[in-house]
Amino acid sequence: MLKIKKNPSTTFSSSLSDFGVEDRARKNKSAGICYKKNKNNTQFKTGLLAVVTRLFLLLIFVAQNFLIIVQPAKSQVIKDIEFPIRGEYQPFTDSYGDPRSGGRSHIGIDILAAKMTPLVAVVDGVVTFAPKSEPYWGYALYIKGDDGWEYRYLHINNDTPGTDDNAGGFKYDFAPGISKGVRVARGQLVAYIGDSGNAEWVTPHLHFEIHRPGGSDGDTINPYESLVAASSNIKPAVINYDPALAREAALSISIDKRLEPSINATLPCTANSLIKSP
Repeated sequence: MLKIKKNPSTTFSSSLSDFGVEDRARKNKSAGICYKKNKNNTQFKTGLLAVVTRLFLLLIFVAQNFLIIVQPAKSQVIKDIEFPIRGEYQPFTDSYGDPRSGGRSHIGIDILAAKMTPLVAVVDGVVTFAPKSEPYWGYALYIKGDDGWEYRYLHINNDTPGTDDNAGGFKYDFAPGISKGVRVARGQLVAYIGDSGNAEWVTPHLHFEIHRPGGSDGDTINPYESLVAASSNIKPAVINYDPALAREAALSISIDKRLEPSINATLPCTANSLIKSP
């Protein structure tokens, strides 16, 4: 037992009596107050552990139910749509409901692809949104289908082909002839993938949403299963080919083939053409 020096000539045991506990007990007893030492330490600890365990299980139950409430429900609706991308794209995952900055939830699916990859109408319908100047959140295209649902394409291209100059404007965002009020056919070329808006500092991609008929602006379903079903049955796109636009966007043969005229060399063809030199 630990011995503590009280003064140079006296030692005492560190027991309850040293701290006056037993003295107080005697006084309480003489005053008619019942004083009882805790001899059931183990029982007390067991009871406390049981209480803590119950509280822990309750917290788990509350957390699980809370998560079920705040997470957007997985869509049970699979829409019959055309896959929106014509060309190569990266495998996509179900990111619907993932947290985003500012406390937002992701209400679409992101599909990564190179800039200027063609985008097509997923259904027959009418274009309801196609801005002529870029909003702060980037170029976007909305199509209201004949089925009453609305299909939205975000992060449409805003760059001159081959650059990241944000100067593509109303020239390289939407396909020729696409504007608000125009009717489009399923599979028709409508726009091009880009990185406009808050995708400017990430990989170019399509953010695709499906909105319910007559719902509020955020009344969406998870488009993942619809996109998976559509990707397994990709059909050739109906492309409105514009020769003038294609010619303007194309590189010259001198740049493409790295032809550099030289005074001392005899070129097999004239620069910027396929015409053979005399």
